[in-house]
Amino acid sequence: MKRYEGSPAVVIERRKGTPDSPFCKMNESLVVTDDGKVLLSEIPNELNKVIVTSDEEITWFEIKDGKIPENGFKVDYINKLVTFNTIHVGKQLHFKYLGEGNHFYSPHSIYTKLEEDTVIETLGDIVEGGKNALDALGALNEKLDEVTQATNNAITATNDTKDVIYRGEQVIVDANSKVNKLDDKIVILDDKLLTTDTKLNEVNEALLEVDNTIKTANQSISNINSAIDEAVQTTANAQLLINEARSVGDFVISKQYKKNNTVLSNGSTWIALQDTINNPLPILPIRENTYWRLVAQRGIDGTGSVATVNGVSPDVDGNVPLSAQDIGAITQSELNNSENTLLSFINEHGIGTSSAKDITPPSELFNLSESGFYNVIHQKGDNTMPDETEDYHTYVGYSKKNDEVTEFYFAISKSTGKTYTRSRTKVLNVIINDSSWIEGGGLGNGTGGGFTKAIPYFLPTTVENQKSWKLPTNSYDAYNDSIIVFHNVVYLPSDSWNISGDKLNGYMLNIPDNPMVLIEDNHVNIIILKNLPTDGTERFSGNLLEDGTITIEKLSQEVQEVIKSGGGLGNAYFNAYTLPTTIESQKSWDVPVDTYDAETDTMLLYHNTGLLDKESWTLTGDAATGYQVSIPDNPETTIEDNNVIIVVLRNLPSIPDGTDISGIRLTNGSVGLSKLGQDVQNAINNASGDGVKQWAKDHGLGDFLKTLKFDEIVLLNEAGTYYVDYDVNGTIPDLPDYHNKGNVFVELEVILVENIVIKTMIIKGATTFLPNPIYKTTWYFDENGNITEKGEWTKVLDSTDIVNDFTTGGATKAASAETVKILKTETDKKMQKNTLDSTNVMTNLSRYQFTKNFGETVFDRNDVSEAVELIIPFANAFSGTVELKLASTYANSNASGGAFIIFNLCLTPEGTLIYQDMNIVSMAPTFAENFYVGELVSVAGSKAFVIPIYKRKINNPLTVEASFRISGRGLNTEDTTKIILGGVYPLSSIISNPIQQSIFTHVGNSKDGLSVAITGKGVPTDKNAPFSTMIANINAIKTGIPYYSGTVNSSTNAIQYYYADGTLSYQFPRVSVTFGFKPQIVEVWQTNGTNIWTSTYFAEQLNGIPDTTKIAFWNKNTVPVSTFNVKTPISNSSNSWTLDIPVQNSNSTFMVRAFGSS
Repeated sequence: MKRYEGSPAVVIERRKGTPDSPFCKMNESLVVTDDGKVLLSEIPNELNKVIVTSDEEITWFEIKDGKIPENGFKVDYINKLVTFNTIHVGKQLHFKYLGEGNHFYSPHSIYTKLEEDTVIETLGDIVEGGKNALDALGALNEKLDEVTQATNNAITATNDTKDVIYRGEQVIVDANSKVNKLDDKIVILDDKLLTTDTKLNEVNEALLEVDNTIKTANQSISNINSAIDEAVQTTANAQLLINEARSVGDFVISKQYKKNNTVLSNGSTWIALQDTINNPLPILPIRENTYWRLVAQRGIDGTGSVATVNGVSPDVDGNVPLSAQDIGAITQSELNNSENTLLSFINEHGIGTSSAKDITPPSELFNLSESGFYNVIHQKGDNTMPDETEDYHTYVGYSKKNDEVTEFYFAISKSTGKTYTRSRTKVLNVIINDSSWIEGGGLGNGTGGGFTKAIPYFLPTTVENQKSWKLPTNSYDAYNDSIIVFHNVVYLPSDSWNISGDKLNGYMLNIPDNPMVLIEDNHVNIIILKNLPTDGTERFSGNLLEDGTITIEKLSQEVQEVIKSGGGLGNAYFNAYTLPTTIESQKSWDVPVDTYDAETDTMLLYHNTGLLDKESWTLTGDAATGYQVSIPDNPETTIEDNNVIIVVLRNLPSIPDGTDISGIRLTNGSVGLSKLGQDVQNAINNASGDGVKQWAKDHGLGDFLKTLKFDEIVLLNEAGTYYVDYDVNGTIPDLPDYHNKGNVFVELEVILVENIVIKTMIIKGATTFLPNPIYKTTWYFDENGNITEKGEWTKVLDSTDIVNDFTTGGATKAASAETVKILKTETDKKMQKNTLDSTNVMTNLSRYQFTKNFGETVFDRNDVSEAVELIIPFANAFSGTVELKLASTYANSNASGGAFIIFNLCLTPEGTLIYQDMNIVSMAPTFAENFYVGELVSVAGSKAFVIPIYKRKINNPLTVEASFRISGRGLNTEDTTKIILGGVYPLSSIISNPIQQSIFTHVGNSKDGLSVAITGKGVPTDKNAPFSTMIANINAIKTGIPYYSGTVNSSTNAIQYYYADGTLSYQFPRVSVTFGFKPQIVEVWQTNGTNIWTSTYFAEQLNGIPDTTKIAFWNKNTVPVSTFNVKTPISNSSNSWTLDIPVQNSNSTFMVRAFGSS
């Protein structure tokens, strides 16, 4: 057998969908089978879908999950199967799709016989055997033709005789009859063989036991050959009889006979071979002796012209009835059984069936002993397959040599189309080699497969003249990912940047020819395209996407559901919007467009953090013209004293107008539904839809507190309030006040900082009118959910012995003096009055600033550096300053003194850091020797930023005070109480960061240095010159590159600009700028009150096109950007150049700066 030679076991032929390898347009009509399925002729292209139509006027539609509706269907794009509702069984439907190719399976990869783990026969062997059988049957037919021809010759010879006597004529007649009957029998046998041949074809040349049939056919050929010999001999005897014989009547033994005399005996004719007397005739079946030879044997009444065929004698008419058993052939019943057995065997091994055998759990895959195709069903916790969350269509094959067995596995993910291979070698059932799963194929043209997605990142600029930026950890795969780079909103071609580094040490983005110097002039954004299909010859550019080409069908199913449900996936949620005050004594504000639906939404209005009664404000307008809110009796007059916020409640059925919400100021996305008032909670409680109720229950809303064990709560990653029932869930560990007694509430807060998860838990009693002792702790987890540090429990509030019921029999009870004293003490602590306890509390709290003090931080390791992090979450855009005052105690070294540092920063509501400036106002040298304060780090996506503080080696305690000043919004305790100084965590080594120092020195020293620097640049400057003179001298320094900066107003009317390729035109306002040098690069930009930024970038050569301007508009709170490439008109005289540069807004002021050539 050659089953291990030639073609592979599985061949997947797929077209690429390119001009040189286009998909095949398929249009076919197929009938729905009894199980409601249709098998397509080719693999359909999933992007273009399968279109189903019918002769009836029915609209068919595809679904992804769930029960199939009457006119719906599901498509298995991997296995070519379309499944319908079973009511359509037997219907002929029409299918239109783009065919990508097919899967082809070799018959030599499907075994049919297995002995002691060794394959001894495959379906391919049976096919080859069937072909041999057909060749043998062809030879048999040739033999039968020879018999017929010989018989016809005998008939002709017999009819031509003239001289034979009557008995001789009778002999010839009998011989002719017997030959004709033999011919009939041959035809019958030929028909039977033809029937056998037809059956072989009907089971697709895969008959079992075909080797036995071949042997039987060979035996039949041998029998026919004997019949041919008999016929030839009969013909010779007849010819002899014609030439020499004459009949002398019945045989008498005593009579003298001459040579060639013929005699009759019991109906048979004999001829004398020589003169004879007294010599008897042979006794049949003996045909000849020394004296006599049989000429013609009696048919019906004698022993017959044919004695037997395979041991079967003729019937009364001379016919020899033969059955399949008589000639060793397969009976019809055996044929049907063999066919069913073969089909059952093939189907069971995944061939010729729409539902291969399921393997569950996946670990059972390694216990199989037969080759075939199987469906491996995933099971959580079973990591047999490449991904424990996916199902796989898997081929299994085996090869055995002596005691060594090699197992082959080929798996196709049903959800992603990724392919995986694996081989294992075992000797005496002991694994000696395992390749593990090797990924290949799938949607990525052999590069790993999977779903294509794009992930944007902002790379912060930290130093001047920066030319390299580190990519976020684990964000980029050099083998499978592609990168798009934008510098200051301008798309950079791939030849202007490169990627260096490796996976172990991290990757760096390098822009070698970056002309920008200042930190604020370097804005680098990248988009990493995951699993992008590519032929490896060109990068994918974001400019290749045409406007309006991404339809809803191109979006993921999850996004489609969000759009179709109107957002929120049907769950209750809300959005908050700040309405800007632009004039003094303002009383009306416009509601942002498309933020409010009068028919489905409820609006709440906050003025200076207070919720207004519905009677004190009005809502006017409509969806077409827009909505406005008004506060007719607004007493505030100044702009800064008018802070207006609206809260739009969505998907909250049966909520009465004006439902109260607690007085905490709401900002977009900063608080959960647990902050809603009880009326709203009751509305959700009574709302239909288990999804809303379950969400509320899981997040501690209203009466829906989720009951869990404490050990389960600390593993959660969603903030919320949870309930621990002592009788059901056990007790809280390490807390004497709650050990073995009482039920408690647990408030969980979760913050993600880089790869560290910080969880803060607050324990409150649930058994008294006022809280029992309140405890707080902070735990740290790594990215895999493992606990790296457990903070100590800190008692935030002592027990209070206060009456639970203030009435007895209708009479009011007075609180005792001791109770009042306790209440006053606790109130003073919260208000920071009459107490020295200033740890982790706020002072100077106002709408725009506050100060927070943190307790003493103690370090305990001197073999490595240690760090703490000031974690500052925020709810909206953060614009202002953070001031740090740090002090180190004289303890283990002379690293005393402290530092005063100011951070100027601006972050968007999404957490993107727009600007940061760190100024060390003052830092003691002894403090700098042992501490290092890092730059502020924005935690993208978590609405928090972090300031790290590092202790180098000496364990001197540290105290921290942070002051915050924020412009444009008030502050509330909901924000400020979440600001924490995290616990101490060790680093892997002792840091070697440079010693920090103040940016300020003595004025005299500053002037000395400045005068030397300016004089060194060619402009003599005295060290005693005033600062104004020094500034003028700095401006007089000649630079190598001409530079211009200033402002310019845009035109009133728009003018015609042509796109860079000259094909289309567009109308833009313009700014006209004249330069005293030939500009190579010009930037024009503007920001207005609606956060819309516009930037125009002119280059003498841009993307190979001269005098091209790239104009871009974008909302600084969102990602999408609109860009245009247009040609810019330029006029020049001898020493000046004037450019008409397109901009977005007319009658507006724009900033301009330009660079010439050196």
